[in-house]
Amino acid sequence: MSELFKLVEATLPGAADFLKRNAPLTLSELSRKLNLKGKRPSEILIKSCARQARLHYGSDAALAITELLSSGGPVLSANHHGLDSHPEMVQGRFIFALDGLFEAATEPIIVLACSTIPLSNPTLPGAIMVGRRTASGRHPAVRLFPRSLDHLMVSRAPNVSGPMAKEFIKRIKNSDFLKPLEKQAAISLAEGSMLSSKFLSRESFLSQAALLNSEIWKSLFTSSPRPLIELELEKLTIDCLASDLALSDSPLARALTEPDIVKSLLPALAGVRGAWSASLLGQLAPPNAPMWRSTGTVFFWGVKNGRFFPMRIELVKNSIYLSGAGFNIPLAPEPLVTALSEGHLAPNLFVDYLVLAVHGLTAHGGVFMIDYLPALLEPAAHILEIKLETAPPLLAAGLLPLSAPDEPLSPLGLLEWLSFGPRPPELARLLGDTTIESLTPFSLGEWYQEEFPTSRRASSWRGPVAPPPLTLSSNKT
Repeated sequence: MSELFKLVEATLPGAADFLKRNAPLTLSELSRKLNLKGKRPSEILIKSCARQARLHYGSDAALAITELLSSGGPVLSANHHGLDSHPEMVQGRFIFALDGLFEAATEPIIVLACSTIPLSNPTLPGAIMVGRRTASGRHPAVRLFPRSLDHLMVSRAPNVSGPMAKEFIKRIKNSDFLKPLEKQAAISLAEGSMLSSKFLSRESFLSQAALLNSEIWKSLFTSSPRPLIELELEKLTIDCLASDLALSDSPLARALTEPDIVKSLLPALAGVRGAWSASLLGQLAPPNAPMWRSTGTVFFWGVKNGRFFPMRIELVKNSIYLSGAGFNIPLAPEPLVTALSEGHLAPNLFVDYLVLAVHGLTAHGGVFMIDYLPALLEPAAHILEIKLETAPPLLAAGLLPLSAPDEPLSPLGLLEWLSFGPRPPELARLLGDTTIESLTPFSLGEWYQEEFPTSRRASSWRGPVAPPPLTLSSNKT
């Protein structure tokens, strides 16, 4: 076991274990596993997905989503909503879609994207980035939104106007880190798509990003691939909760409003990524739990002026309240539904994925999700005394088999791909024959750099030691 593997395993044990257990697997075999059909999800969930698809992509997309989900099709749920240019997300979509990428060209790729992240998130949903890193370890990027809006969550970001798009183009032209072909590709993307009436007429940045990511995806290949359909995870959650909270015996109503269940869930999940820290639980905090910092939020984020604030527990005369962002909301069905419908609350990842699991939708994701999803759902299922029939998550986003020809020790990002032009179906075959073992050393190095800034890296870290197994060549293969 390499020193790098040990460094990553200490922080991402589930992802590291996945690499070890699946080393001989090819990416084509992994894609087939990712796309295995399972249980048919609930009608409420299917209809919610279809409504979003119709809104962003039209009636044909809504029909395609309905057919795929009705047959038990899975989703990729590792992305953050916004302009999708991070290497892990760009390459993750490709790996997830490999199975029938061109042969099943009418079956959509469904991506559930998280919108409860700020524009300043390291994945930079409001910017376009390159795969290589700066000396500080970050991916350099050209920002779409001004820094004054960094505090806004993606779901509350304004739609991009014509003047904003033109200012973005100006920043691209003045960028000192983009290579000539990258700059040309970024300008072409912005001028060709972001100044179109189709893009500018969209009423929200979420809708604009969904359209743009779908169009970019099609432009990456010389043949028509399976269409990409991005949906907002939180919107789907809220739609399902509006129904579930009205049913007192539903697992979700019990988990979020039944006092005895709540008092069991809160300490059980304290400290788990995607949930909340013990410091937010007040009198319900488990004994001897570390209280040195506040992270996450209890069940929902409080939303005020586009910012998301952590909610904490308050006990008032034996009633349980969510308190924060100037709100004091009882954990009861009607107040929760009202606060969600009025935009004062937004679900956290625990609520998002409990909703998906209860409604029967299997979701696969990235290096963090493969660890936190079982840690969130298994205790919840035990406390609720229910069986969740969704398949365990597999790793899709995070595997990095591709680099650009002039940057062999950097992962291929969106701009690098666009700068070298669309690829023929042959690339999918080459990628499909690649084993997980062959991309493990490079992927481990990228995960480590993503998780730890330079100031927190171990003294034994010497940088990436091996390139990805495949290079996007300049001769179109």
